[in-house]
Amino acid sequence: MVKKLIFTFYRVRESLLNYSSFLLLGEDKMASAYILINCEIGEESSVMSQLKDMPNVVEVHIVYGVYDLIAKIEAEDTDSLKTIVTENLRVLEKVRSTMTMICVDQ
Repeated sequence: MVKKLIFTFYRVRESLLNYSSFLLLGEDKMASAYILINCEIGEESSVMSQLKDMPNVVEVHIVYGVYDLIAKIEAEDTDSLKTIVTENLRVLEKVRSTMTMICVDQ
């Protein structure tokens, strides 16, 4: 019962996020996000060059502070952003963690 409730909650939450992003972005606008990235010590440049080779990555910068890199990605919709981050970016060998910030005003 609890598993079913949790699954239902996530399905409803995902539907609301998709609908709200449709309302915020509009039908004809690209979705974009900034990704803050922590990588293995000393691997910033290699991760940066891997990111630059990805088709949806618009910008990549090495930064100082809590995170090592910041990348801007663009896609057709928020579902595509999610796929890019989870299936392409987070799986890079030297990436330890990410924080995704989806843009709502462009």
